[in-house]
Amino acid sequence: MTTIRVRVAVAVVCVAVVIPMRGADMTAHQAGTAVKSTEFQPLVSVDGSDNFLAYCAACHGVTGKGDGPAVPALKVPPPDLTIMARRAGKFDRVAVERFIAGLDKVPAAHGSAGMPMWGPIFKSQGPREVASMRLQNLVKHLESIQRRAL
Repeated sequence: MTTIRVRVAVAVVCVAVVIPMRGADMTAHQAGTAVKSTEFQPLVSVDGSDNFLAYCAACHGVTGKGDGPAVPALKVPPPDLTIMARRAGKFDRVAVERFIAGLDKVPAAHGSAGMPMWGPIFKSQGPREVASMRLQNLVKHLESIQRRAL
């Protein structure tokens, strides 16, 4: 397996929070928030919820609402992932999977310092089938946390 170096932010909430990042332009925006590098630690589980908690919750929050403990270190606040279907009119599984995998054009907030493209990272850590299953299960988890219109 390939070793991947990623950026890590230590959140101000009294716990160290791992945030995989790409690019070198991330800066700490509030006192007490630091950025350092660490190795990517793959999970054994391919469960979508487990992967969301390990790789997404530091920024997007445990419930996906964009309120993770590392938000103070980000240049652009992460979006509320629970309203993707509401914003787009439906939950587009293919588009979400392509976005996470880094296959489509990515807004500036993602893919530079904002969010790593997980597809290549997952693929570098083992069999392609496992990476695909991990990504599909992550998308299913995101679909499961969508809030209905009020």
